[in-house]
Amino acid sequence: EYADGAAFAHEVEELHRFATYYDRLLRPENEPDLEIQSRLKRLDVLEMATAAPFLLYLYDKLAQGQTARVDFLDCLEVLENYLVRRWISGEPTNYLNKAFPTLAREIDPTRAAATLKQALATRNYPSDNRVRGSVLTIECYDRQSGVLQKLRLVLDTINRRLSQGTGGYTVLDASATIEHILPQTLDQGWKMYLGDRWQEIQEQYLHTLGNLTLVTQEWNSSLSNAPFDVKRNKLAKHALVINRDWFGKPIGHWNDHAIKERGDFLA
Repeated sequence: EYADGAAFAHEVEELHRFATYYDRLLRPENEPDLEIQSRLKRLDVLEMATAAPFLLYLYDKLAQGQTARVDFLDCLEVLENYLVRRWISGEPTNYLNKAFPTLAREIDPTRAAATLKQALATRNYPSDNRVRGSVLTIECYDRQSGVLQKLRLVLDTINRRLSQGTGGYTVLDASATIEHILPQTLDQGWKMYLGDRWQEIQEQYLHTLGNLTLVTQEWNSSLSNAPFDVKRNKLAKHALVINRDWFGKPIGHWNDHAIKERGDFLA
């Protein structure tokens, strides 16, 4: 389709350039800038495949010097915020197939982050109030690995945020697992503890964010179906701030009200 070899060579060079960008999206460890690499890894957890065409465009503008590095980083943060809010709010993912392909047309590469925010604001961007409401009702937990990775990312980020200003943050000494405070399988003791509404509470709040936290597999196994007082006393001594600070304070009863209160705090 090219009139001369020079035009064909130019096209091959362009394919190579974009292939380099795409390689970094698929394998963030190949991104030499460690801060960009870190944010791409987070986006990778959020399954950003639908955003790839836009990110290729943005990468090219960065390479050409039209988009500043700090602006590029801000764009990655804005995209993460958008994807996390939509996931927490239970928004359908198929909408993103329509939202991203035309996004580049609305972006000024010299003001990439600011114009990206404006463009996403018109693409079902969940508000703070929407997120707060969804956290109390939407089920965040699923055994699928992709869902668990997103949930771990959200809880880990909250834990880091709670440590802000302390000069550091604590991390787990082994891989993170999701612990249900109210257990997935209720023994007779838990049913008596919750009272007549035990089934309703379990069905509505078991997998909501307020009932979930991060621990290692060892802790997960030891907590298991233990009574709430046992779990609370153990979590009050846990290394993660997200556990220690909340469960280290007096909590009268772990029921739907307590789960919603913690969910509101996490939101």
